[in-house]
Amino acid sequence: MTLYTIMPVDTYEKLLAEKVLINDGSVYDDDDFILKEFVPLYDWMVEQMDLRGIRRPDGAAYPFWGWYRYSSLMVKPDLRQSGHAPRGTSCVCVELELPESSVLLSNFDSWCCILSGYPVLPEEDWDRYYDEFKKLPLEKQHEAKLQTWQKIFTEFGDSPIQGVYWKLELANVRNVRFFKAK
Repeated sequence: MTLYTIMPVDTYEKLLAEKVLINDGSVYDDDDFILKEFVPLYDWMVEQMDLRGIRRPDGAAYPFWGWYRYSSLMVKPDLRQSGHAPRGTSCVCVELELPESSVLLSNFDSWCCILSGYPVLPEEDWDRYYDEFKKLPLEKQHEAKLQTWQKIFTEFGDSPIQGVYWKLELANVRNVRFFKAK
């Protein structure tokens, strides 16, 4: 399976030197990698990896993220666009070939719903579905929301698809493109 991971050049240089990286929390600066309010949601994604038999290596805090499909029109990330890293950052886009069994794919657009704390509901007539959801008692809302979140692993449509995986290994690198974030 091919994934594209974007990282700062210094992280790539660390990969060149060490041959294998596991995100023990020091691979990325905490402010760049994960916002504190998202920690429970990243922990949920880690739990989903565990439930699917994608085991966390010793010392790993969080998985790496990559693009399986960047958009409905493009597989590779468009490095001409902004938002990949803070403006002016020297970065690389690393093309990886990973075993399918080591990657958990998910719908990026629906993941954004999860990060916002919403249930994953059908786009068509979203308001009606959300109104029905809000009528549930609070304890039922949480349970129902968690159930809808499972859709990110099965309902992709034309949305971008991201993949999470535990190890970044030099042996899996197929191509590298250097760029400056816009």
